[in-house]
Amino acid sequence: MNERKIKLLFFLFFFSIATIIYFSNSKYDIVELEKIYNKSYELYKKGKYQEAIELANKIIEKNKNFQDAYMLKARCYYKIYEELSDKTKFDQQNRKQKSTNRKSKKKNDQDETEKTKTELINLIAYNIRKAISIREDERIYTQSGVILYNIGAKKEGKELIKKALKINPHYKYAKEILTKIRIHELQEELARRKRLELYKKMLSDYFSKKYYYDTEYDDYYDEEDEYEDEEFYENYIFDEDEENEEEDFW
Repeated sequence: MNERKIKLLFFLFFFSIATIIYFSNSKYDIVELEKIYNKSYELYKKGKYQEAIELANKIIEKNKNFQDAYMLKARCYYKIYEELSDKTKFDQQNRKQKSTNRKSKKKNDQDETEKTKTELINLIAYNIRKAISIREDERIYTQSGVILYNIGAKKEGKELIKKALKINPHYKYAKEILTKIRIHELQEELARRKRLELYKKMLSDYFSKKYYYDTEYDDYYDEEDEYEDEEFYENYIFDEDEENEEEDFW
């Protein structure tokens, strides 16, 4: 056996050993990361979102393609966002019942809250983008779609859920979510139309008398000369500032 063959055999031997060690370590890392992920998910279920995020970050440091870690972070940030939104609504209700003169403090608190909510939305969006960029997964796409829909990105949310069904047309969870969204949006549209009809009726009742008094010009006006009901309603822009009560479909 010549020297060249001996060198080749030594190379193949050491290469084989290195490959075995590498894949053994990789398998070990995956098992360990799965254990860490399970711990972080348990923390998430207990409402310990910051602790869950910290563990998810440790997973990502070891493996930047661990898709579920990004998704878990997005879900944690969404839950924090949801809690903050609920607290804001509760505070607003209390303020209506208890009038105070500390308007500047309220304004500062509101500004700070909105700033925090914007930061949370950015964190949610970032982690969702990372999660869906790793690989196509109907479960990840559906969960991401639900979160986006609930934070106001309704179009993007529905598109992701539809993509989930393209990946797996039989995915039951995505079908259920799309059905709930359609029902929810139909209810919103019916409620909007009902409010519009009620507003029209209020206007009609207001102008039902032959004459009304205009306090700004201190004069009387003939309603029939100034307003034709059909034309008035066609040109009137109903500016609604509704507060959407988004459903949590988790």
